[in-house]
Amino acid sequence: MQSNLEQRMKIDIFCTVIDNWGDAGVCWRLSRQLCREWQAQVRLWIDAPEVLQPWLNECVHDENLTVCAWNEAVNWRSIVPAEWVIEAFACEIPAVYIEQMKDLDVKPKWFNLEYLSAEPWVESHHLLCSPQSGGLNKVFYFPGLTEKTGGLLRERDLLVRRDAFVAEHPEYWQTCTGFESAPHALKISVFGYEHLPLMQWLPALVRGEPTIQLAVTAGKAQIAFENAWAQLGYTPSENGRYAQGNLSAVFLPMLSQTEYDQLLWSADINAVRGEDSLVRAIWAGKPFFWDIYKQDDGAHWDKLHAFCVAYTRQANALSADIWTQWQMAWNSHESPTTEHFAELWQIFSKHIDALNTMSSNFCTQASKQTDLCTGLVAYGGRLTQWLAS
Repeated sequence: MQSNLEQRMKIDIFCTVIDNWGDAGVCWRLSRQLCREWQAQVRLWIDAPEVLQPWLNECVHDENLTVCAWNEAVNWRSIVPAEWVIEAFACEIPAVYIEQMKDLDVKPKWFNLEYLSAEPWVESHHLLCSPQSGGLNKVFYFPGLTEKTGGLLRERDLLVRRDAFVAEHPEYWQTCTGFESAPHALKISVFGYEHLPLMQWLPALVRGEPTIQLAVTAGKAQIAFENAWAQLGYTPSENGRYAQGNLSAVFLPMLSQTEYDQLLWSADINAVRGEDSLVRAIWAGKPFFWDIYKQDDGAHWDKLHAFCVAYTRQANALSADIWTQWQMAWNSHESPTTEHFAELWQIFSKHIDALNTMSSNFCTQASKQTDLCTGLVAYGGRLTQWLAS
């Protein structure tokens, strides 16, 4: 009789790190969910395994997940392909590995996990098949915001855990950031890269209302903040704290994914970057700014506009307009003047209650959609088998 470990579905996930923590973050969450909720045995092949280091201790004993370095030293002819092969974000898996796939009597199910997009064409491309040589077939799997797409990554108990955590840890923001309790302060977390429009935004926070507590996550966001702070001539930091006018800011250490989720839940607004943190901001149910991945041909503008349309579809016209204008300004290569940026910020912050309602409603509605991992398992034909095991 086969052991439980031998009966587990074997899955290889391939990931090349292009956008710092974003690509790795999505693959790490997907790998863990497949292990934890579907008892899969996963090998995560990643070309920059060091990116995962801050998160490795999150794995628990019942997660059968192995992180494998994807480099030139791998002898692919000695690697038996898994039953499922997932290439994340159109990365090109090794040719020798593909030849190994062709040699198997039972060909692996091969998925190309695409980037998240709310553009209308995604529905017609989701689950399209691309026949390959040697009897292989590749299926394109598109995350999205409708039932006709692959959904969003969401663990089964995520929103229950979120609500329980918020109820049990009302002071988590203070615990995580070191800020003192300030009931009327607006709490904002910031994750982003070098091109954040801080030269325009920070003056709006310093001079405007209400009082702001800003928590800047580790990495490029802190470098961008330091540079902007110095260029603006603000008071140098004291004991790692920045203060000017109505703005106070602190730098956070590198957080685990669990800690980052909890930070998003405890903030009033979250500035996020790329795909992984965007999805987690959606599940936080709070207003956020999305720093979208910029493309040289400007294709990201269509993607951003489509997302804003989808996100505000059920909102009132005023909230939708305020939300969309701010997202476009936040991502503009040619940022609005400091004065116009301050005006947009004051409108956004003034309507924070309405925007919070809009974000909460979208989160609730999106949670009714089949999550990405469950959808993937169902399409792969393993849902009934797993549920019966």
